[in-house]
Amino acid sequence: MDLAHILRELWKRKALVVCAGLLALAIAVITTFRVSLLPPSIEKKNREVGAALTQVLVDSPKSPVADLRRDFEAAKDRAAVYGPLMSSEPVKKEIARRVGIAPSQIITGGVTPESNNAAPETRANQIVGEDGYYRLRVSQPSETPLLSIAAQGPSAEAAINLADAAAVGLRQYIDKLQVEQAVPEQRRVKVRQLGGAVGGVISSGTNLAVGLLAFVALFTGFCLLILFASNVAASWRRADQAERSNPAASSNGHAQPEHRSPVLMGTDRVTSSYPDRH
Repeated sequence: MDLAHILRELWKRKALVVCAGLLALAIAVITTFRVSLLPPSIEKKNREVGAALTQVLVDSPKSPVADLRRDFEAAKDRAAVYGPLMSSEPVKKEIARRVGIAPSQIITGGVTPESNNAAPETRANQIVGEDGYYRLRVSQPSETPLLSIAAQGPSAEAAINLADAAAVGLRQYIDKLQVEQAVPEQRRVKVRQLGGAVGGVISSGTNLAVGLLAFVALFTGFCLLILFASNVAASWRRADQAERSNPAASSNGHAQPEHRSPVLMGTDRVTSSYPDRH
């Protein structure tokens, strides 16, 4: 079936095509916008979440930050090891306890490389729109002993509390581990939070392109359904007309012969082969 034939068939059923277009448009509008009947209103759907960011420095008692004779290599490698600890069960429990939620409500991610020229707002925005109401993502700026902790929560305050709790929870876990192993003070790692977490509310609106694609896909699907139903109905009518034009052949495919009894019919006579006896 070529395009001209398809358009001709749809034009014959333009009332159904118009109904299909209106239905597809209504579904696309409901998907993209928030529609209210009482009072009548329509507005774009927005999803608001809280996002926050903080940073921690993996340091030592004699910090290389203030001593030119010391390098960052050991601290940088240790930071890459400490990042995944945010997903460990002891650290998650401590974070959840400080925030006041269950550990299962926190979704964490491992350490990911981070560009040095990425703005803090960009790093915080990376977790918006993902599944999970409380989310933590740890990234390490390249060639530094820093860990960036991005947090997401149902509000700005919740996200800030989550980011601060993550920094404190990681520090306390490392300190507790060093105490249990009796690490001398001069050899202990210092996890320092570089100021409190900062954050705010981020709104992620529904993309209008999604609504447009939904309309095109639905309208195309409805048109194909109309063509399919029309072809089925036409085939059904042709089969019905063929049956009506030849009912005998449609019943069995052969004409039934007429049967007559060879023994006795109303017009037949039976003659005895024996002579009459008197």
